[in-house]
Amino acid sequence: MDQHVEEAANKVIGASIEVHKVLGPGYLESVYEEALAVELKLRSIPFARQVIFGLDYKRILISLCPLCLRG
Repeated sequence: MDQHVEEAANKVIGASIEVHKVLGPGYLESVYEEALAVELKLRSIPFARQVIFGLDYKRILISLCPLCLRG
């Protein structure tokens, strides 16, 4: 994996772990999404929220899926 991608992934994983440590389990996905947006902002990690992208399966577009996170 590219060094830059790996560093970015580690930062996002760290932010996600922090959200889980603070909130714990049991909330709706939307609560974790909001908390992660806050955590990413606090860490000055740029992100996008609910981005629409095409999902291709064996060269067939099967859906346009929202990819969470924007700030």
